[in-house]
Amino acid sequence: MATSSSTAASHGGAPAPPPPTPSSQITAGDSSADTISRCFQRLLNLSPPTLSFPSRFSRSRFLPPNPPVVSLLHPQTDLLLAAASDLGLFHLTDHGVPVALPSSASIECGPILRSAPNLAALGFNEDDDDDDDDDADKVFDLGSERLNSSPAVAELGEELERVGMEVVKLLVAAGGLSEDPFSTGKARTRCLVWFSENGNAGRKEELEEGRRRFPYVVGLQYEMKEASGPWWVLGESGEWSPVTRRADSVLVTLGDIAQVWSNGRFKKVRGVPIPHAASHQGCESSDSKSISVLVTLAMDSIVAPLPALQETDGSDEENHQKFDGGQKWKLKFQSFPFADYAWRVYNERFPFKDPLLRYRLET
Repeated sequence: MATSSSTAASHGGAPAPPPPTPSSQITAGDSSADTISRCFQRLLNLSPPTLSFPSRFSRSRFLPPNPPVVSLLHPQTDLLLAAASDLGLFHLTDHGVPVALPSSASIECGPILRSAPNLAALGFNEDDDDDDDDDADKVFDLGSERLNSSPAVAELGEELERVGMEVVKLLVAAGGLSEDPFSTGKARTRCLVWFSENGNAGRKEELEEGRRRFPYVVGLQYEMKEASGPWWVLGESGEWSPVTRRADSVLVTLGDIAQVWSNGRFKKVRGVPIPHAASHQGCESSDSKSISVLVTLAMDSIVAPLPALQETDGSDEENHQKFDGGQKWKLKFQSFPFADYAWRVYNERFPFKDPLLRYRLET
């Protein structure tokens, strides 16, 4: 009892505090690292059980893509390569397209959207498609006489074709590919002008129905300042995602052929981006129209991966090829006729599966 009285007296008559629990004791021999580790562990134990840190993959499935901005005059190779490998699309600046030209072309495209589809421009026979002539998308060859009555459209197509060919050169260099088939003459280019119209304000079912697609290397859409609302983009996973516009830039998308040429390194976008259709007081907005230019291949082309400059694993001779210098690289796609593939893609209205799967040599 004497001990208790002396202890209480030393604290001014108040009872002494309870001794520390063993779990919170810090002995003189403990290191600071051990102390910090135990404190951090107790902090985690106090965290709510629902707290989680999503992985990069899980975030990419639920968040819309955020394309970077690449300059055509001063491209950053790392940024361009990341955009091509992770998203398959990016915004392009310093492209040299006159600012007023896209607005003039948009005004002229009304009669074109009301015209009949021109399957001959794609290399198909008119009887290859027995659907009605009310497709939401119309397509014409850049040199088609049917565009002569729309000089602004023809000029915009020529400007975007020029930009597209420069982009192909940048992608070939950034991807470490050994050659640009357009520059070497091993592939003949075609340029298609693709007109899209979406009559509903971003409803997914409207996006799914009646959308034509065609394989291409790169697609280009001028992002007019007057337009509002996002693009709707069908990604490689088969899911529609909204992409915010960047005024007076060119939205560049990579297509099937770019993915095969890169031997699977680049992601792709299925078809062309669809404009968001906002409506004002029941009237359709001009935002619902878009003009795309597709840099693609001649119908008699053969599609195959382009050799890479760096040497890859050559231990297994199967599915390997040699190119100049004796280096080996492993094929991920088999070669195939462009005409057969283009017809299949164009006539498949609901592509739940990637049309390139049948040509993959490995998954």
